[in-house]
Amino acid sequence: MRFDGVFIMFSELSPDGRTVAAVDFPELKNNQITLLDAKTGRTLRKVPIRGLPRTASVNGTATWPNRSEVTVVVNDSGRMYTYAVDVGTGRARRSAHYAVQMNNTVTLPGVGYSW
Repeated sequence: MRFDGVFIMFSELSPDGRTVAAVDFPELKNNQITLLDAKTGRTLRKVPIRGLPRTASVNGTATWPNRSEVTVVVNDSGRMYTYAVDVGTGRARRSAHYAVQMNNTVTLPGVGYSW
């Protein structure tokens, strides 16, 4: 599948079997995810994430805990967190904190990150 744009950090396939979430590289600092149609590659919509700390940045997307939320991995001053983001509203709620330092690796279901 080809996606029109410079997308990175793809999620796993959503429970609907048709959608993936990704980060549009040029918009990485905007804390926004893009929902894409997995069959056609078409952009469905862009979701600005609301509720992250001001100093946080999205490191990537991961699993879908349910049909309306996707997990994003967030770096805030060298600390790693996961947030569940409602893809309809963009509202984020923190789901976990990982006690890792810079240059360490954490592996989450469906995704692994090093930084």
